[in-house]
Amino acid sequence: MVDWFLVACVLGGAMSFVGLCFLGTCVCVLLFLALIRFVIVPLDCDAVLKFHELFGKQPESLKGKVVWITGASSGIGAALAVRLARAGARLALSARSVEKLISVKQHCLGTGGVTEEQVVVVPLDLVQYDQHQAAFNTVLHHFGELDVLVNNAGRSQRGCWEEIHLDVDKELFEVDVFSTIALSRLVCKYFLEQGRCGHFAITSSVAGKFGVPMSGSYTAAKHALHVSIGCPALHQGGRWQCTS
Repeated sequence: MVDWFLVACVLGGAMSFVGLCFLGTCVCVLLFLALIRFVIVPLDCDAVLKFHELFGKQPESLKGKVVWITGASSGIGAALAVRLARAGARLALSARSVEKLISVKQHCLGTGGVTEEQVVVVPLDLVQYDQHQAAFNTVLHHFGELDVLVNNAGRSQRGCWEEIHLDVDKELFEVDVFSTIALSRLVCKYFLEQGRCGHFAITSSVAGKFGVPMSGSYTAAKHALHVSIGCPALHQGGRWQCTS
């Protein structure tokens, strides 16, 4: 595959050498291309999140904290659970599949950063709203507190916007938006009642900010999460924080 940055370097150097452009201008162009090639293009997140990844707090700062992760049976949720276990965080793992959650728990224990009692499996189908309170009670009963809720559960979607059936939109919003909002409100009330400075983390996407072709429903759902979860963080005056 052609590396266009290197091609630009060669062409820029040749142009500068033969005097077709000023050296300063050429350097500025190359620096701009370097920014795109080595910083912007490799990003798998927006610039703000990348900044916090590089210069913010590391997972080890959550040692001893209680973190509840939804959608923890696979993918991002499972990987996050293992990373936080290595950092020494106490974990509550939720998803529909108990078998998969137990497997993730074993991987967490394998890191050596947590003990059996520091990782609890809490089965939960997020769209079954009547399960939310019971699941939360399980977390509180086991650990006695909660510091961070990671809203990771969700699903994706692909298809031409004009061809998507309305039922698909409704189902995706039910999982990605409404269930997340419902659980977050439940936990928010706990944070406020306890006077705790809690933290919400939302697994989102740049699609929620800029839109992505063939993903109209998914893009709309992620945008809704950005707006809905971000609003209450503004009027709480720093009593709890939200990261997406």
